[in-house]
Amino acid sequence: MTPASMQALIVGKVSHKVTLDTTRSVPKPSADQILVKVAYAAQNPPDAYVLDPDLSAAYRNEENVIGTDFAGTVVKSHSTLVPVGSRVCGWVPGNITDIGSFAEYLVTDANQVIQVPDKMSLDEASTIGLSFMTAVHALSSCLGLPLEPRSSDPVQDPKPVLVWGGNTACGNFAIQILKNTGYHVITTASSNAREKLQKLGADVVLPRNDPEKTATEVRTLYPHLAHALDCFASSESAAACAHALGEKGGHVHTLLPIEQHFPNVRTTFALVHSTLGRPTSVFVLMTEKPTANQLATDRQLATQWCSFDKGHAYKLLNEGRLLPTAIVKWDGGLAQVQSGIDAMLRGDIAGAKIVHSICPQEA
Repeated sequence: MTPASMQALIVGKVSHKVTLDTTRSVPKPSADQILVKVAYAAQNPPDAYVLDPDLSAAYRNEENVIGTDFAGTVVKSHSTLVPVGSRVCGWVPGNITDIGSFAEYLVTDANQVIQVPDKMSLDEASTIGLSFMTAVHALSSCLGLPLEPRSSDPVQDPKPVLVWGGNTACGNFAIQILKNTGYHVITTASSNAREKLQKLGADVVLPRNDPEKTATEVRTLYPHLAHALDCFASSESAAACAHALGEKGGHVHTLLPIEQHFPNVRTTFALVHSTLGRPTSVFVLMTEKPTANQLATDRQLATQWCSFDKGHAYKLLNEGRLLPTAIVKWDGGLAQVQSGIDAMLRGDIAGAKIVHSICPQEA
């Protein structure tokens, strides 16, 4: 039987520190929702942003539960899509709502989760949700690239796409999504990540340490390049992406807002939260908030890729054509999430996500 209360980490009153709530009510699923017992939750940068009052002033609420990425077991289902007992992964709008993944239980829409394949562990699966859907949303909704998974047969004259920052979590997924949908993938990373990114599907891996030189090389090699995704998301990387595009310019999408403008280049920034299909408080960070039509379109995109075992994601995961990011397992459960966030802010972990065990459910 599901308990009435649970432990959860909330924003709380103290700046830069999580607060443990030991008497949080277990959320109740509504129609077409499921209740998940969280086995593992993976960290993401927004989990740290919300603890900084200066960065999160526009949406900060002391009662919001922290954490977005999760994997666990369904203990209640109000949906015919996902049965009780299923192993699922996904993301929830933690940090900005009262539902987050650094909690023993969470509720989410059934068609927003992905079934975890039998051969995949829940700790690995916990890294997929936010970064994967950010990549899908950025490439499809924002850059306007058609994303239809295809066979592994070679594509005649594939369209090139630049992913700046391929060794980020979002970059890892963007490379794989593009490769599985028939694109020629150019990316940047440090030399020690080259082999890893090539295995994920990158056709060309260029050094990241001299952005201007790399951008010039990309522009020379791919004079008709028109699309770039900036996963590193700095003013320098955005400028490099813009410079890398061909003479006719094109479209650069960044994962953080930038102020620069470049000739013949359209730059955009958006939030993956629009794939939830409803307004959220974090949209205050956007100059142009998504319209009702855009929210509906992005929600449909999410259901095409998720929807338990019916979407593209499960099929690619089950076939081994989509791999989770590397993980660093962090001991101590909810009590040690703060130390994990501190390590992330210091830059102690590169090319992997910190994963916390919340309610152990498997060996």
